[in-house]
Amino acid sequence: MKKQTAVLLAIFLAVVLTACPERPKVLPPPTISIDPGLEPPILLLPGFDGVTPRPVATIMDATGNQADFIANELWLPTDDSNELAAFLTRWEGEVVATFNPVDFGLSGISTQYLIRVNASPADTSKLTADLRKQFSLRMGGVGSVNNFCIFPDRLDL
Repeated sequence: MKKQTAVLLAIFLAVVLTACPERPKVLPPPTISIDPGLEPPILLLPGFDGVTPRPVATIMDATGNQADFIANELWLPTDDSNELAAFLTRWEGEVVATFNPVDFGLSGISTQYLIRVNASPADTSKLTADLRKQFSLRMGGVGSVNNFCIFPDRLDL
């Protein structure tokens, strides 16, 4: 479960947080450690289908800011059906929900897919090295929490 959580976190960060408004500033390389004592306040959320529970995971930064997320789901923004199909195949994904911004009068935004994934085949031994070597991060304050963007084309798990 810890391996899946680490991989899903990387996928979550890589795919969901891609809407950076400008090129990133240079930051020190990221570090990752797993704290088995760190738990989200809620371990499961009910599934959309009323049957399949949605496991919750958490991440905390060095200053104690904690964020919780669904451990096996992520949002993929794309208008490329081949990219979607390749992602679903690679991660044994299932589209759980779709948000088409055009349906709400929005333009310039890709269709968003909520995808349930199986991250167990990923090689987590490469995670920290990949993050250090390949990812560009951009930080900016929102309240007391820092946001950052990761460019998913640089993930090689």
